[in-house]
Amino acid sequence: MNADPPAATPKPYPFLPAAIGFIAGIAASEIRGPAAPLERTLALVLAVFLCAALLAGRRFARTPFIISICLTGVALAAGFAHHQSRLVLPSPHIAHDLHDEPILTRIAGQVISTPVPRPSEKRNPYLPFDPPARVQFVLAASELLTTTRPEPIAGHIRVTVDTDQAALHLGDTLVLTGWLYRPRGPRNPGERDWARQQRLQGIHAGLSVPGAEYVVRRDAARSNLHRFVGVVRAYAKGLLLTPDAAEPTDESRLLNTMILGQRSAAGRRLNEAFRRTGTIHFLTVSGFHVGILAMATFWVVRNVLRQRTAFAAVLTIAVIVSYAVVAEPNAPILRASIMGILGCLALLTGRRFCALNWLALSAICVLLLNPLDLFRAGFQLSFIQVLTLVTIVPRVYFCIRRRDDSAIPRDPESLAAIVARGAARWLIGLAIVCCVAWFVSLPLVAYHFGRFAPFGALQAIALSPLIVANILVAFVTMLLGALAPPLHAPLQSLLQGLTGRLISAVEVCGDFPLALVELAPPPVQFVAFHYLLIVLFANAWAWRVARRRESADAGPLRAPGMLSWAWLVSLVVMWAAWWLAPARASRGQFELHVLAVGNGNAALLTTPDGEAAFIDVGTIANFDAGRTAADALRALGIDSLAAIVVSHANFDHFSGVHSLVAAFGPTRLLSSGYFERGRTSSKSVAQFFQLFSKDRLELETIHAGDRFDIGEAAVRVLWPPADLDATWKPNDRSLVLRVEAHGRRILIPGDIERDAIRALLAARRDGRVDLRADVLVAPHHGAVLGGDTEDFYRAVDPRVVIVSTAKPRPKLADLVRAALRPGCRLVSTRDAGAVTVGIGPDGEIRTETPFAPP
Repeated sequence: MNADPPAATPKPYPFLPAAIGFIAGIAASEIRGPAAPLERTLALVLAVFLCAALLAGRRFARTPFIISICLTGVALAAGFAHHQSRLVLPSPHIAHDLHDEPILTRIAGQVISTPVPRPSEKRNPYLPFDPPARVQFVLAASELLTTTRPEPIAGHIRVTVDTDQAALHLGDTLVLTGWLYRPRGPRNPGERDWARQQRLQGIHAGLSVPGAEYVVRRDAARSNLHRFVGVVRAYAKGLLLTPDAAEPTDESRLLNTMILGQRSAAGRRLNEAFRRTGTIHFLTVSGFHVGILAMATFWVVRNVLRQRTAFAAVLTIAVIVSYAVVAEPNAPILRASIMGILGCLALLTGRRFCALNWLALSAICVLLLNPLDLFRAGFQLSFIQVLTLVTIVPRVYFCIRRRDDSAIPRDPESLAAIVARGAARWLIGLAIVCCVAWFVSLPLVAYHFGRFAPFGALQAIALSPLIVANILVAFVTMLLGALAPPLHAPLQSLLQGLTGRLISAVEVCGDFPLALVELAPPPVQFVAFHYLLIVLFANAWAWRVARRRESADAGPLRAPGMLSWAWLVSLVVMWAAWWLAPARASRGQFELHVLAVGNGNAALLTTPDGEAAFIDVGTIANFDAGRTAADALRALGIDSLAAIVVSHANFDHFSGVHSLVAAFGPTRLLSSGYFERGRTSSKSVAQFFQLFSKDRLELETIHAGDRFDIGEAAVRVLWPPADLDATWKPNDRSLVLRVEAHGRRILIPGDIERDAIRALLAARRDGRVDLRADVLVAPHHGAVLGGDTEDFYRAVDPRVVIVSTAKPRPKLADLVRAALRPGCRLVSTRDAGAVTVGIGPDGEIRTETPFAPP
């Protein structure tokens, strides 16, 4: 970098006001939602009128300010109208054929994304089987074939085929039979909204295909474009990856992801390793990769091959376009490609470099293709970081160096001095880029992903040289593999070794204490205020630079004193207030949150004084219930866990305990003595206690008659007694807990079945136990066992019944209507998502289903 301030001649930014207006119009349309046809027509009329006014009033519009205002207005109206066109779906669209339940259907369409194989991944470690490998791709639907006659249909569908044997290619025309479903929104506090994420990509439906036999390839020929792109990508993959590997290695997955852009090929382990170091952006093919490739190409052609600048620029454009075709398309790739091409065109035409103008034009182009990209994390992070690199980083660099050119010797005494000075400048530049990019992207990363890498800047500085070396060697391997085949094998070996070292370095950095802090996402107002302060500081600094240029006796450029301190203190105070303040104001009531974990159970008890405990954390499905529970705790503003209770020895009630403890630290673990004895007869319980020893937990046994407290709430154990023999089934030895708070009762009976129900009813008749409760979590996920279940429900006589299940329970609904008091409410997590029951200080019971679909 050069320490001189930018040239005093102002640079033109004609696309900047247009980009600002276009973005503002899209944002306004998203806030407005689907507008009436009249509003959309008015937006188009306004855009046309402003264009006509700008062209007609040429004399009046010669003022730059007036031109900018008109361009902004035109772009705002155009952005609003363009976004509205994406909100209004045509009549024969797949979104109109979706139902609340998956439907079996047959549909035809064309593959429009490269099919990505995903290996078998067991996210629930207690599953007794390995889930199937899958292939995923996006299908552009064309025909619906389940009707009497084929009907034309439109829309994009995310397809998952349960097989790794389907040889599918980009551009194939397929007939698929499977379960068509609506993408699912959040079901629990803190859960990511996958339905919105897919909608932002233009995907409105999902299709689950149970096997390769339900995939039929039509004879329709692929388009020349799809065939060309598919062949080029396959050839590049063959040059980059070792073809004789029986199973994909971590090295091949990383190269496939980091170089060829197959984002989903990385797998959970690599994703987590890069995420813990705050360098996940290197894993996604972005402008960083395109920039390295473009600069390396231009430097080699210009300085090594000694070719003219025009030839180097043309060849660099060809390389950028070729790489954009090979890599999977995304907004950062398109943005970087446009900016690289514009830079080369500036060299060809002798125009001045204007990176801010290029960035604005690339934003317009990306949003013209898909205006919904504006709301995706990848688009926002990519453009924010590049904007930072072209505006803030140079000013920070000038501020840090703080010395006059006269202090630098003009004639260095030795080559070592030249190298040392160049290395120092390079290290200073790298440190500034990494630190500023980390700081600027911090609010967006926390907002979108709920994570914070405290040492992300330092780890990026340490890992960047190795990452750059991997990218350069990968590009050289592909180039020489095509031009000089004898050099291909040695280069592949070198690349594999470098990639292995990079993975090892990332894992070492990720193992540092506090390498990654998970937190509740900050409010959007904090994020907006953060960037407003940065913009104000940058403008104030630019004003100070301009004043310095106007001064004839200007000295060395220094930081703007009090302004810098005020800016920094404002940011620190804002984020410290958010960090230290409770994430959620206490509502002054005791709450039970029954999370939606499918066929399983995860019931969270919270008290007004901030205490919290989980009764069971598990599921029978292939996902991590502990991660779901941890996200819910953070979203609810809870930073510690008083206890975890495991009701009995079925893994759908304890599969998430270990990951929850890993996220929130050791806590009390309570269960009956029968749970620990189950390690000799149950593989899942034995597996639990193998992991249990690593979690630094102590198991406390409880039985009927015991009591423990969670804050102000008393928890009484009603079942099982300590003297049951081995003939009792694990479900019938399940803990039955009664929680008492504010004069109300909640009964949580686990998975008790007929024998335990009969024993409890007998104890009730003898006056040894009181089963009455205001809220009942349905035993055994809502199963109905004839008259015994009905007698149990009558004995409890609840006002609210909550079912934690993934199955419909029509028999239970009939029982509740027939046997319980009028107005008793039955709520299922299958239909409503997480259910919250609040008990106020006055004993009033409130039932909330904030995640129920409209």
